[in-house]
Amino acid sequence: MLLLVACGGSQISDTLPPEVKILPTIAALTPLPTPTVLPAPLAKPLPPIITSTPEVALSANSHLESGNKYVTQGIYQKAIEEYDEAIRLSPQNEIAYMKRGIAYVRLGQVERAIQDYTEVIRLAPSATQAYVNRAFLYYRIGQSEKALKDLQEAIQLEPRLVEAFIARSALYNDLGQYEQSIQDSDKAIQLAPEVAAGYSNRATAYSGLGQYERAIEDYNEAIRLNPVYPTLYYNRGLVYADYLGQYKLALGDMDKAIDLDPNNHNYKEYRKKVAELVRDGTLTSPAPTTQPSTQISERSANDYVDKGIDFAEDGDHEGAIVQYDEAIRLAPRNSNAYIARGWAYAALGRYERAIEDYDEAIRLDPKFAVTFVSRGSAYGVLEQFDRAIKDLDEATRLNPQYSVAYHLRGLIYEELGKSKEAERDLKKAKELGFTP
Repeated sequence: MLLLVACGGSQISDTLPPEVKILPTIAALTPLPTPTVLPAPLAKPLPPIITSTPEVALSANSHLESGNKYVTQGIYQKAIEEYDEAIRLSPQNEIAYMKRGIAYVRLGQVERAIQDYTEVIRLAPSATQAYVNRAFLYYRIGQSEKALKDLQEAIQLEPRLVEAFIARSALYNDLGQYEQSIQDSDKAIQLAPEVAAGYSNRATAYSGLGQYERAIEDYNEAIRLNPVYPTLYYNRGLVYADYLGQYKLALGDMDKAIDLDPNNHNYKEYRKKVAELVRDGTLTSPAPTTQPSTQISERSANDYVDKGIDFAEDGDHEGAIVQYDEAIRLAPRNSNAYIARGWAYAALGRYERAIEDYDEAIRLDPKFAVTFVSRGSAYGVLEQFDRAIKDLDEATRLNPQYSVAYHLRGLIYEELGKSKEAERDLKKAKELGFTP
């Protein structure tokens, strides 16, 4: 497999990365409502285990119950072993597949969990919760279209399934499809007006559309319904500070978020910056604005990029993405933030999502060779070799001394069996000082 280009230190540079561990990820700023999805009971009860003999059925149920006990104790590998045995004894046991899928999720084995939910759907096509759970996991690995398809199927099977509307509205927010998100949030609120997630997702959509007063109204209602969820206060504080110029209200919300989640680094850092600017007198106008405060944005975005790089260097690519998301929210034209976030997505195995970020970085700054190497590397991993070579050609044109570009192109030529071109590029990379 081709190595991915990543950052070194606190600056974007022409280097190869250390080895990275692939971890599951999820967008943090518009999260799916995980408490309603995993581990949730099946929306409709599945039929009892059917096996060839009562004795086998009894044994399968015993292993299933043992697995459930291990899950409650957080011993997920032992739970999986019990579910394995239940499935061996009763291969048509969709309950065991469902339970094992949940255990796999807890261990971060997303692909195996998807396989189990797929088997549940094959055995019980009307098991709506399996569609919702699988959609959640497709979302986590960047397969948004598959996630949408599963949620649509769940809604068709059960048109009043609130969590499916909530999950789909969050997914639409992540895709920037705010009108569709509002429609799903409206439906969720109609079906379950006591659930805060419908209001918080709609608030996110209103913010995306620039309707900040309406966003505040929905955050207010979400907080009334769920006053102990810190993200609601944090998100409302962002709207107060960045768009409405109401900095004292923003500080109050940040204080509340920190009280509820005192270990959250993002809350503390953002509160610190707003407080510093207020104390220094930099923020003097309380007048609402339709754009983020450029004083906060310019001062903060690069700090978030640097923090994200620190997270990435520690192997926490999920945490890094949270930082880059915030940098991009504050400064949407910060090309370095897109590059760095692309690296994080690539480190998590989400290469298509990484390419989207590289595309945007190139649109903003088409003269930076690093981005072409990064995108070319991702194309190489996806075995889209023609595109990879095209990007690496552009990188060497922009920076003829870029040894990494020659090395990666040489590796791709090797994959294609073009030994002459591979030898030429690998030799050139070595001459320029490249060392594996």
